[in-house]
Amino acid sequence: MDAIKLPQIKMTSPSDIVAYNKTSDLGQDSPPISNYPNTFMENIPESVLINLLTTVLQNDYINFSIIVGMDIYCEDNEYGGDEDGWDELIIRSLNLTFTYEKKIDKFTSVSWCQDGDKISGTNVVIKNATLNFKYKIDQNWTTSSTNSEIRILINGMEHTETVKLSTANTSFQD
Repeated sequence: MDAIKLPQIKMTSPSDIVAYNKTSDLGQDSPPISNYPNTFMENIPESVLINLLTTVLQNDYINFSIIVGMDIYCEDNEYGGDEDGWDELIIRSLNLTFTYEKKIDKFTSVSWCQDGDKISGTNVVIKNATLNFKYKIDQNWTTSSTNSEIRILINGMEHTETVKLSTANTSFQD
C-alpha cells in the first residue's frame, strides 16, 4: 500500500494516514495484472486533513514531517507459494500545496521604546509638542484584523489618539 502519513508528536508514535492506494488484484496470476499505471491515491476529507495539520502545527509549527512511502504486502495466490517479482515500484509524482492562516492571540502586542534627548535648563515650559512617525502595512488589515491599532504611550500614559490598522495602506503615511 502506498501511503502518505503525518507523524504525531514524536516519530516513534503512530502516524495518521492521509492518503493511500491499496490494490486488491495487483500481482494476481489469472488473469495476470502486473501494472497499475497512473493510479491516484484515495484522500481523507479535507476537513480531517486540516484538523490533523492543525494538531501537528500546534505542537511544533517550525518542524514537522510528512512521510511518503510504500508499504508492500504480497500474498500467495497459489498453494505452495507464488513469487511476485517487481521491476519498478514508483511514486511517480507528488504535489503538496499548503495555504495557511496564522492565528494571533487577541492580546498579542509589539513594543518599541525610544528615549529622546533630555531637555535641560531651569524653568523650562513646553508650550507645544508634536509626535510624528510614518507607518505602513504589508497586507490589507480591513478583513485580517479589524480591531488592530497602534497606541502611543508616553511615560506610561496612553495618548488619546490611536491609529487603526484597518485604515492603513501599503505606502508610508504620517
